[in-house]
Amino acid sequence: MLVFLLVSGFLVGILSGLLGIGGGIIFAPLLLYVPGWLGLSVLSMKTVTGLTMVQALAGSTSGYLAHRRYRTVSQPLIFLTGPVIILATFSGAQLSGLFGDTILKVIFALMALGAALLMQMKGKPENHRVEPAEEPAKELEFNRGLAVLVVGMIGFTGGLVGQGGAFLLVPALISILYFPAKVAMGSSLGIVVLASLAGVGGKFSAGLVDPLNALALILGAAPGAQLGSYLSQRLNSEILKQLLSGLLVLVSMQILWNIWK
Repeated sequence: MLVFLLVSGFLVGILSGLLGIGGGIIFAPLLLYVPGWLGLSVLSMKTVTGLTMVQALAGSTSGYLAHRRYRTVSQPLIFLTGPVIILATFSGAQLSGLFGDTILKVIFALMALGAALLMQMKGKPENHRVEPAEEPAKELEFNRGLAVLVVGMIGFTGGLVGQGGAFLLVPALISILYFPAKVAMGSSLGIVVLASLAGVGGKFSAGLVDPLNALALILGAAPGAQLGSYLSQRLNSEILKQLLSGLLVLVSMQILWNIWK
C-alpha cells in the first residue's frame, strides 16, 4: 500500500500543479477503486477523506510555491480568504464523521459536477481579465464580499469530503470573480494550503489519518506538483480549463455510477 500511495501521490501531484488543484478530486476515486483492483486492502470513504486531505496539503503547498515564482498568485485574495477557509474547512472536517459513506460520495460527486458546469460559464465581456504577463496578479481587483462568501462555502463542503476545494475554487474564481485562468489556478493553491492545514488537523483529531500512509503521500505529491506547475506555464489557459472541466465530469459520473449500480 505504501508504494501505491507514493506512486499515485506523485502522479496526482503532477495534475495538481498543472491544473491548480489540490488533487483530491482525482485522488479520492483512485483510492476508492484502484486498491481493490490491485488486490490491496479496500479503503472506506472516511479513510479516503483523511488521505486526500493530506495529499491536498502536500500538492497544494508545492504547487503554490512554484506558481509564486511565475507570478500567477493574487496575495490580496489569499490574505482575505485564508482565515475564512481555515474555519470553514476545519468545521466541515470535524462534522464529516457524522455522515455515512454513501452521503459523502454523493456530496463529492455533486461538487465535482457543479465545478465542471462552472468552468463552462463565461465571464461578462466588461470583466474580461488579461493574463498576468500583461497585468500583475497582485494588482487585480475583485469583489471582496463575494470572495469571502464563495470561499467559505467551498471550504465547508470541501472539509466534509476531504478536499481542499481547489477543484471548485478554480472555476469559481474564473467564472464568478473573473480572474484570469492561470492566476485563478495559482491563487487557489495558496488558499488550499490554508484549507488543507485546517482539514488535516480536523482529520487527525478525528483519527482518520495514518501517519505512515500520510508520509508516503507527501513524498510523492510534493515533487509531482513542482513538475506540474512547470508544465502549466507552457500550456494555453483555455486548454487547461477544458482539461479540468472534462476531468471533473468523468470523476463525478464514475462515482455516481458506482453508487447506483
